[in-house]
Amino acid sequence: MSRSAPGLEQSAPLRKPLTVDELGTVGPGPVHITDLGVCVHEWVISPCERLRDYTIHHEHRVATGDDQSLRRLKEQLARVEVDLAQSQAALQNGIVGADCWYERHQGEVARLRALVGNTDNSKVIDGPFRPHHQWGIDIQIPCYTCSHFQALLDGPHEAIRSELIAEKQRLAEISGDGALATANDHTILAVAQVIQKCKERRAELQLKATR
Repeated sequence: MSRSAPGLEQSAPLRKPLTVDELGTVGPGPVHITDLGVCVHEWVISPCERLRDYTIHHEHRVATGDDQSLRRLKEQLARVEVDLAQSQAALQNGIVGADCWYERHQGEVARLRALVGNTDNSKVIDGPFRPHHQWGIDIQIPCYTCSHFQALLDGPHEAIRSELIAEKQRLAEISGDGALATANDHTILAVAQVIQKCKERRAELQLKATR
């Protein structure tokens, strides 16, 4: 069993990362799917409100010409369209809580369609990603510390960790406040754990393939 990184009080279980094929078996219904992985909920649990900051971040990464992110975005759109149909059926069948998920999936489908269309039309945002507050301390990537989260094996976890570390360094230089610069340390450590879990899963799959 792997140990938690020093200083990290783990708030979310480290579930086995999913391959793309395995991701296709999840849901549909009350789920959040991003390029990082999936969070499976119950209908009565409200959709995650903290996910919005990550979707803003993701939109910028795609719009700045990240072809791999665009490919994942189109795959994500196809899956969310299935979730929308499932939540609509649940709503029609009177399932408690389905209305909130229907509204969330409906908004997500509209956002993803618009983003795919904009990117296909070569709409590019200049400059590196920067969080939307003065020192960027409000950037949130809640997935990694969520108890419902299961990572996607080929998700951009290394890139996310690099961006968070770069942002930490930038905050330290600009603010001169060590405490402020460590605001996302818990998330950075959680991402590192996911990266390690992905390495273990790849090794496991490679071993199975050689048998």
